[in-house]
Amino acid sequence: MSDVRLVSNSKSGNHNELLRRLIQECDEAILVSPFLFPDFSRWLDGLDLSSMRTLTLITTLIPRGDDQLKKPDSLMSLWTSIKENWQQLALSIQINNSLHGKVYLFRTDGELTDGIVSSANLTQSGLANNHEWGIHLTDSNILNDLYADVNAGVEYPSISPEMLQKMQAFVDQYRRSNPEGSKTHDVDASLYNALKMVPRINIHAGEIDWNSVRNFFFKPWGTRDDPVRKEDRQSFANLVEDLDFPKGKPSDVNVGDIVICFGTGSRCVVSVYQALSFPEERSKEEQERDPHAKRWPWLLHGQNYTPRFGGQWWEHDVSIDELVLEFVELYGDVPVTAAGGSSLGALQFGAGRLRLSKEFGVFVATKILELELSNSDDFKEEKAASDNESQGERAFHEEMINLYQRAFAEANYRARVFIQRVETDGGLTTAKSLINAAQVSDGYTELWDRGFLNLTVEAFVLENERFHPLFEADEIERCRSRLGAYGYFTDPRYRL
Repeated sequence: MSDVRLVSNSKSGNHNELLRRLIQECDEAILVSPFLFPDFSRWLDGLDLSSMRTLTLITTLIPRGDDQLKKPDSLMSLWTSIKENWQQLALSIQINNSLHGKVYLFRTDGELTDGIVSSANLTQSGLANNHEWGIHLTDSNILNDLYADVNAGVEYPSISPEMLQKMQAFVDQYRRSNPEGSKTHDVDASLYNALKMVPRINIHAGEIDWNSVRNFFFKPWGTRDDPVRKEDRQSFANLVEDLDFPKGKPSDVNVGDIVICFGTGSRCVVSVYQALSFPEERSKEEQERDPHAKRWPWLLHGQNYTPRFGGQWWEHDVSIDELVLEFVELYGDVPVTAAGGSSLGALQFGAGRLRLSKEFGVFVATKILELELSNSDDFKEEKAASDNESQGERAFHEEMINLYQRAFAEANYRARVFIQRVETDGGLTTAKSLINAAQVSDGYTELWDRGFLNLTVEAFVLENERFHPLFEADEIERCRSRLGAYGYFTDPRYRL
């Protein structure tokens, strides 16, 4: 039976005491709470986080009471305290505006060990003062399910200190405009406007209000001397990218506009971006120092709407010229460009951008977004991942499940962590991780103690040559060396 314990603020060992203990014992903590301490420095005081590597905080930024007035300062206090006291600790602040539940997860050596699901927010009242109840969990299957659910809800995966400063400026503006504040309604300090400058993930074409997009552009990436060709497989998978423009301020490009980039050497779409900032000119010093900056003196920050597509655009081979032909065939006299043209002629003469008609812009952007989020049939790499990349990998995956079942039936050993990793990451990825680890796993040691080394991943991989093409030569040798060190080749039990 799973180990589940009650956490109650009316008893000793309340939420605050348990949370402070667990966060000091782990490598990584994931704290999920809509409401937060106004100032984290007081709560962090006295904690020893020197052994932690990662802290993730997931919260909301929706108008609720005066939360929008307090949240930026609260988050900035967390950033400041972490950076002043624990330089080694990587902090990630993420936003899920549908969040209501409170979850606290803790990971050590790559494995989730503890979790709290509770009514208690990450505040002094929630953790100690109010009558709050929760449950403390240690079952790895439940913890992994929780972690997956929590991650799936994240809308904005990276809120930087610079973005927090922008949010603080929005709050200051609100306070100046509303000096008496409000106690009768939810305060909206326009933080959503700040969030428009933050990259989102998993954007669906149906979510985007195309009517609110003023302009669509085709923009070339690369030059005649330095083309972007399919055979070079240059990735455009970054969530945020600097979009360069040649001399002459691109004043027609505004925040919120869609910029569809294509490779100069291939004339294939490489990714779709939305402008997060207005064009800025590089400094004269930078232009004098860097030939690229001199040739492309203007830039703006763009959010990549299609990072997965951009990571393998050459596989899709979406030609801008073929897009024009397809659009004209479907929509006849509807123009392709904003100027009313039906061709991309301006791009043949070195134009740094070409403004498209809204109809054609929506047509192209929607098509690329559908490829980004399509099923595995349209996405070769994702198809490979979902199918364990090949028939051989699918067969190996099934053998890893069978190995787990054999260990339970023959050695009376239920390798729960192993099967969870197989189900989550796939059999091949799990096997490679175990083989390439610096030390043997707990499961390996357990099977050795019970006299069943033949049921380890290392033994299975070594003894089944049909799966050797899935592994590097040094991985096969690592299996051989590890098994030899534990007497596998000299023990008669394994030589039958």
